Amino acid sequence: MTGVLMEVAAVGHRYGDVQALGHIDLEVAEGEFVAICGPSGCGKTTLLEILSGLKSPTDGEVRLDGRRVDHPQPEIGVVFQEESTFPWRTVARNAAFGLEVLGVPRRERSARVAEVLRTVGLADFADAYPAQLSGGMRQRVAIARTLVTRPRVVVMDEPFSALDEQTRLLLGGELLRIVGETGATVLLVTHSIQEAALLADRIIVLGARPARVRDVIENPLPKPRDAGVLTTEAFAEVTRRVWSCLEDEAQRAYDAGAVAA
Repeated sequence: MTGVLMEVAAVGHRYGDVQALGHIDLEVAEGEFVAICGPSGCGKTTLLEILSGLKSPTDGEVRLDGRRVDHPQPEIGVVFQEESTFPWRTVARNAAFGLEVLGVPRRERSARVAEVLRTVGLADFADAYPAQLSGGMRQRVAIARTLVTRPRVVVMDEPFSALDEQTRLLLGGELLRIVGETGATVLLVTHSIQEAALLADRIIVLGARPARVRDVIENPLPKPRDAGVLTTEAFAEVTRRVWSCLEDEAQRAYDAGAVAA
């Protein structure tokens, strides 16, 4: 990792009379993998939309390399929770979509798509359609479509939540490999404590709404990492620390009848 790439400075957000986010301060280093956890309804998705430039905060600002982020931009790629492949496009043409929007010439498009499909393990499925793929493979297509534009920051909103636990963990290991190869900076919103402990260099724990940073947990688990770490005491200790911080906040959110933000 190198210097600070993204800064979150006193970011808050309000929906009418509801304060969704308290003031949040955060710095993310270039090449870092940061997971953001918090109870349902605390504003995680709102924060993600602000980080990606899809929403402007009512207070504070996000800066990328010192420049304010107040609209979507090519340097920040987003992988959404929902199924987002285009069913009428092949895997290769799905992956090429962002490059087409950016006006990248056809020959360069083809080379970059071939490269990214090799990276995500889908080179043999370039001519297949999403309906012919498993859920995990379709999510890899969505990741490829984001990575092919070569963003400096990848923001991910529960990208594996619709998958079964085994596939989710396997794809998490694949994501670590892909990030290691591309050098991307990743911000991952997740409800899964295990997923955060497996993937992240740091885990940001948010409190109940209005969300504020309750704890920042440095992950001591060495990299490269795969699902084999799940049975280690070091992994259990990371998950215990995250849960000990989340437990009271989750109870507060439950008592308040919070719904997902």
